[in-house]
Amino acid sequence: RQTDTDNRQATVRTATCELRVATGLPMLLLLLVALTVAAVTNVAAQTDFDRRALRALYAATNGDKWHPMRWSVNDTNVCAWEGIKCDEARNVYAVTLVQNNLVGTLPRDIGLMKSLQFLYLSKNPGLSGSIPDSVGGLRALLEVGLDSCSLVGELPASLSNLRGGGLRKVFLQNNQLSGGIDVLGMMEHMQYLYLSNNRFTGGIDGSYAQLMELTQIGVDGNQLNGTLPTDLFERAPALQAVWMQNNYFSGDATTVLGHLKAISDGSGACSLAGNKFACPVPSPPVCQVTACS
Repeated sequence: RQTDTDNRQATVRTATCELRVATGLPMLLLLLVALTVAAVTNVAAQTDFDRRALRALYAATNGDKWHPMRWSVNDTNVCAWEGIKCDEARNVYAVTLVQNNLVGTLPRDIGLMKSLQFLYLSKNPGLSGSIPDSVGGLRALLEVGLDSCSLVGELPASLSNLRGGGLRKVFLQNNQLSGGIDVLGMMEHMQYLYLSNNRFTGGIDGSYAQLMELTQIGVDGNQLNGTLPTDLFERAPALQAVWMQNNYFSGDATTVLGHLKAISDGSGACSLAGNKFACPVPSPPVCQVTACS
């Protein structure tokens, strides 16, 4: 009798379990469907933002006159446009329009491209105006090349939003940019930083001493001034090139030069010439420091 009772109880438990599974299965399927729809919707929404941003860039820079690369902006598949690369989810991660006769300004909508990692619009002298604040929304940005254009104004404060991200290469040389450069000292993964031949002013603050991955830096041909932080470059063992000539830096450069290990052993290159450093200035073998006072 006890065995019969145990068997009946086991049967009831099994039936109850099957009922729960049968009842829960549709709910699980509904949840999976909902998650799939949400994911597809998010991808579609980002694709729409990318398309909007690229069409805005085309309109703002006289896209009808671009060459050699041209866009058919009525084509909704932006991944097929020249100079554009997309990931598997069809999000734009690279825009490359180097030396392509862009004439105009950078549109605010450029900041809508949340998956953008590489932005290269170099060597377009007709590209003018300021860098829009919206670039602070490009949280995935790794590399940006806007060199040899005609950009003016100050670096947007919104660039500080990229702190803690992966920004590692910045090429802004040969423009007419002005103001300070402190905001770029926050980018802890910076490897290549070129700001040469602009109109930047102010000094180099202590935040630059935290750029441990820095490999090359060029700030020559600006109006930068003040003394250099004594620990500048101390934490950058991979540093191979330093171009800081033709500014108004002053003070004692000896300590800074002592940190340039890769350069002082002859394997790198640097120039601090054309500044106002205190004499005497000991020069590493390949570092030019020809002016002091």
